[in-house]
Amino acid sequence: CYDTTCVTVVAVSAVPQLPQILGDPTPCAGDTVVYTALAVGNPTPTSYTWTVPPAYQFTQLAPNRVQVIWAADDPAGQICVRASNSCGSSQPACLPIQVLPQPVVPLLSGPTSVCAGGGAYLYTIDTIQAGTTYNWTVPPGAVISGGPDSVLIDFSAAVSGQVCINVQNICDTLAPICLNVTVNPVPTADLSGNAEICIGETTNLVFAFSGNGPFDILWNDGSQNVTLNNLVSGHTIAVSPTANTTYRLLSANDNSTPACPATVNDSVTVLVWPQVTTNLSPQICEGDSLLAGGAYQKVSGVYFDTLS
Repeated sequence: CYDTTCVTVVAVSAVPQLPQILGDPTPCAGDTVVYTALAVGNPTPTSYTWTVPPAYQFTQLAPNRVQVIWAADDPAGQICVRASNSCGSSQPACLPIQVLPQPVVPLLSGPTSVCAGGGAYLYTIDTIQAGTTYNWTVPPGAVISGGPDSVLIDFSAAVSGQVCINVQNICDTLAPICLNVTVNPVPTADLSGNAEICIGETTNLVFAFSGNGPFDILWNDGSQNVTLNNLVSGHTIAVSPTANTTYRLLSANDNSTPACPATVNDSVTVLVWPQVTTNLSPQICEGDSLLAGGAYQKVSGVYFDTLS
């Protein structure tokens, strides 16, 4: 005879191993990122439990997959997941998260009207952000120095155009922030006039300008400095000096905003000839002639000539 015994073998399961998290650990502020939990070894998990930093919520896309929208107001934290089965849950697997900021739009400041001969002009931005690059661009011919938050720009050989700051970091590139800049030409000023008159006569002094008129000038009228405003090219001043007099153009500014100065050191010296009366008593031989009174004279008499 014999006996038969049946033995039932029951498989004993274990807690799942620590899972692996796939996803971007350095998202940019505003990014929507999907994170996936990968099972490691056996036994296979039957569910997953996710946690994110307190300021955030997630959307469950699948048991092993979630979606998170990251914001700049809570830049650091971690996302964690536990793998579970009927025997329990694993320790949490965590992925440290560093939320990178979007570039900040800076305020660009500086003059929008400059003089070609005005030297270097200062332009600034009010924000410098770590991990961000700042590149300046200027109109053709302009010379730039300095940076990144402030530059000096010389427009001596430049044309009108834009001064721009270009901002970029790993998260985004901003549209250029620009100022439209008008480059005003260096004005010119000139003083001219008749250099010789007879006493009692009048002569005109002429002011010639180029640039953005009208013009304000400082000149010396032979005795004192005088300011004249709103002159246009071709402006004349009548003078009647009684002695040799030098008239000087000392400075001139155009009508740009700000005003552009002209480099001048121009002058006109008016020579004044006095009235002269000369009595002559020439003698000639009979048959000869002498030019007097506007004709050749052969007879004695009183004749008058005027010289100028």
